[in-house]
Amino acid sequence: SKIIGEMPAFVEGVIPQSTQLVAPRIWDRDSACHSLLSKRGKLLLKARKPFYPRIFEGNSSVSPTFHFPSASAALPGMSAAPRLPSLPIPAPLRATDGGFTETSVLKRLPDILERLLMENKYPEDVAAQIRAIEAEITSKAGCISDIPDDGGPDVADWAIRTRPYIGMSWVEAPWYFVESYMYRRILAAIAYWQPSSPFYKRDPFEPHKLKALSHDMPAIRTLSEQVNEWSSSKSVTEAGFMGVLEAALWGNRADLSVKPKGGDAPSRALDAHSDLLLVNDAPEVWQHVKHLRGARVDFIIDNAGFELACDLCFADYLFASGIASNIVFHLKGYPLFVSDALAKDVRGTVEALAQSSEPATCNAIASRLTERLTSGAWELREDLFWTGPEPFWEMPQRLRDDLSGAAVVFIKGDANYRRIGGDRHWPYETPLKSVARYFPAPFVTLRTNKSGTIIAGPEAIPAIARAADVDPDWLTSGKYGVIQFLKP
Repeated sequence: SKIIGEMPAFVEGVIPQSTQLVAPRIWDRDSACHSLLSKRGKLLLKARKPFYPRIFEGNSSVSPTFHFPSASAALPGMSAAPRLPSLPIPAPLRATDGGFTETSVLKRLPDILERLLMENKYPEDVAAQIRAIEAEITSKAGCISDIPDDGGPDVADWAIRTRPYIGMSWVEAPWYFVESYMYRRILAAIAYWQPSSPFYKRDPFEPHKLKALSHDMPAIRTLSEQVNEWSSSKSVTEAGFMGVLEAALWGNRADLSVKPKGGDAPSRALDAHSDLLLVNDAPEVWQHVKHLRGARVDFIIDNAGFELACDLCFADYLFASGIASNIVFHLKGYPLFVSDALAKDVRGTVEALAQSSEPATCNAIASRLTERLTSGAWELREDLFWTGPEPFWEMPQRLRDDLSGAAVVFIKGDANYRRIGGDRHWPYETPLKSVARYFPAPFVTLRTNKSGTIIAGPEAIPAIARAADVDPDWLTSGKYGVIQFLKP
C-alpha cells in the first residue's frame, strides 16, 4: 500500500483493483523504479536477472529515488520545457547491470573496432588511435573524455553530452551514451570531418555495408517481386498493407552491429509469424492509415542493407496506393552503429536495385523509387540529432515542428526504440502512452528486440511470459518483435 500510494499515476487505470500485487524493486547507484506485477507476472522476473539485475521482492531497506533530466544540460535548440514522460523516469541501462549490456560494452564494442581495422587499411597513426579506444574499453580503466575539436559540427554538443560522465569508466556511464560516444570517437580518430584527410566523410563501415547488400540481394529480389504485385493494383488493401508492414518490421533483424541469434538469413523476415509479436497493434495502424489519401508519411530510418530495402518497399506501397503523396526519410547525420543508414545508403540501395539482373522485379521498383526521389516527392533528410544519445523527449524544437506535419511516423529499429524511452529500466508493463506522450505526431514502432528494454503495457505481460519461458534471451535475440501504435 505504501508503494501504491507513492505511484497513483501509474496504478490508476493500469492495474485492476482486484489484482493481487507484489512489489519488486529495481535499484542502481543513481535511481530506482518500482515494477508492479500480478503474481502471474513474477514469471518474468524469475531467472531473468540480466535485464533487471538488482531486484529485491518484499520489504527492502532501499529508499526509492527517481532521476529526472536536468534542464541545465539541454542542447542548443532543444525545447526549453520538453514534455516528459508522465511517470518517474527510471535509471538508464549501464554495463554495470551485468548480462547482455555488460557483454555488449566489453565484448561487442571491441569486436566492432577489430573488424573496423581489418576491413580498412588505415595508416598506423590512425590504427593506433582506434586501438587506444579499444584499450580504454577492455581495460575497464579508461575514462570518458571530451571529443577533440576535430572540425565536426557537433563538437560543442558533445562537450555538453560528456560533461556529466567525464572521468567515469565505459562500464559506469549509460549504455546508449557509451555506444554513440564510441562511434563519434572513431570519426575523430580517422579525421572524418577534416577536408585534408584521406578519410574525409568516408564511411568507415562502407565495406561491410556493401558486402551485406550484395549478400542480401536474393531476398531483396523476392521481396521486390511481391511488392510489385501489391503496388500494381494502385489501391489500398489490408493484405498488401499488412504484408509490407510486417516485412518492414522483421527486416530489422538484419543488423550488422548485432546479428540476431538463430541464423542471420534476411529471407527469415519474409517468413515471420505473428506468434513472435509481443505487442501487435497492426490492426490499429491499419485503421489509422486506410482512409489517408495524399498524406505526408515519415520514416525514422534504422539500418542500411536488407532492412532499408524493406523500408523502401513499404514506402513504395504507401505511395503507389495513394495513402501518401509525400514521404520523408529521416537519416543519420554520420556513420553510426555500423549499419545505420545515411542518405548515400538510400541512393546506393536504389542503384543496386537498378543494376540488378532482374528487370521484372528489382529494376521496376528501382525506376519508381528514382522517379520519386528525383521529383522531390520523397525527401532524404539527415540530421545530427539522430546520431546523438539523447532521449527523444529532448528532441530539438525544429524537429518536433517538422515531424508534427506527418500523418504518421514509422520509427524503425531497436536503437530508435531505445531512445523513445531514454534507454531506461522501464518495467515491462509500462504503457507506451505514459512514456511517449511527448511525441509530436502519431507514430508506429517497428522493432525486433535486441536490447534490454521494452515498454510493452500490461496487456503484453502474458505474451512476454510465454516468450521468457521458452527463450531466456527473448529480449535481446532479435527473434521477437513489437508493432506499437500511439496517437499522442
